[in-house]
Amino acid sequence: NLSIYCSPPVVDAAKQFDVIAGALTEVGDELQIYEGDIFESEKPWKTKKCDTTNCEMTATATASNQGGVALLYTVTTRNFSEQGDWAEKTCYTRPICDIIITNNPNKIISGITTVTVNVNSNAGVKQKELYFYKWNKKIQPNEFTKMTPPADQGCSIQDCITQDCNKLVLSPTATTYAWDTSRCENELYKLELVGVDGND
Repeated sequence: NLSIYCSPPVVDAAKQFDVIAGALTEVGDELQIYEGDIFESEKPWKTKKCDTTNCEMTATATASNQGGVALLYTVTTRNFSEQGDWAEKTCYTRPICDIIITNNPNKIISGITTVTVNVNSNAGVKQKELYFYKWNKKIQPNEFTKMTPPADQGCSIQDCITQDCNKLVLSPTATTYAWDTSRCENELYKLELVGVDGND
């Protein structure tokens, strides 16, 4: 009779997301969303008087500005709370990721280039993933396309056909990646950093 979920279920730090709750209840009852544990909250965070038996409510929240934070929400109604019925949902903030590439003001790199990979999460970092993309001039419209990582003569768009063919997994303690750009042709490149934490 009670449901609650977040949209999206994993949200970027400091971004807004929706908490969506519902209940099959009596007309005139009050749908209640609590932030955190219902037993530790003095009053509901959001309420709605139900004008139908299928009562739904969407409330907008702003996530913590830290990565890996658990966000607990509880839903009940006045009638259900008297019976001790409620439902809970925990949502999470993504790890905070930052890439710094040693380069000149024109963003032109050559030789061994240091890529700094920073990932922060309150849930602990399990691994860091670098994804590589190369500008593809052979398709219309031109766009960045997945490529094999630079190590072992990579940088190939043609050979990158599986789902994670462009992924390079780094240890959770790695702070830098040494990119030997001489293994790649002169072209535009894009790097994406993803952090995997204890909430995954």
